[in-house]
Amino acid sequence: MGLMAGYGLQLWPILQDLSQLMGQATTQYATTSHRPGDPAATTHQLTGRDLLTPDEIMQMSPHLQFLRLQGRPMILARKLRYHADPEFRGLFPPQPAP
Repeated sequence: MGLMAGYGLQLWPILQDLSQLMGQATTQYATTSHRPGDPAATTHQLTGRDLLTPDEIMQMSPHLQFLRLQGRPMILARKLRYHADPEFRGLFPPQPAP
């Protein structure tokens, strides 16, 4: 992909599975156990968690999208509905009626 960018090409990857999109972050959680007669014991654990789960993505508004640009953080943006925007009228074939 990096080589193609050097030739002025833009890639538009299509994901077949949401797991192809997600990375992981490390999160910490604490558990407390208690036995009668003993003081409470707290244990701290580290675990990996998906940055976004498929369920969280499916709950997003249909008017939003994620944009990823090389070397920049992911952007949550409004979707551009080119077929409904008067500025783009005449620049694409008309949508077939449902």
